[in-house]
Amino acid sequence: MPATRKIAAESASGSTRDQLKTALHRAFEIKKPVILDVLVDPDEAPMPAQVTFSQAKNYAIHLLKEWWEERKDESPTT
Repeated sequence: MPATRKIAAESASGSTRDQLKTALHRAFEIKKPVILDVLVDPDEAPMPAQVTFSQAKNYAIHLLKEWWEERKDESPTT
């Protein structure tokens, strides 16, 4: 028996925006607990709800440094 049935909850999952939208609409329509299993990209950095200019600037600097470090190893051969 699935765990969601043991606690009298519904479950839904989604890996695309449309699937998640459908799952959320369904979750708000039913009147009992819902467990949403949302698949995310593990390589994507989590973002806060509101991004300040300072946070965006520092993140951009981080990405540039990361990009630069990756390119250092690609020395041109002459």
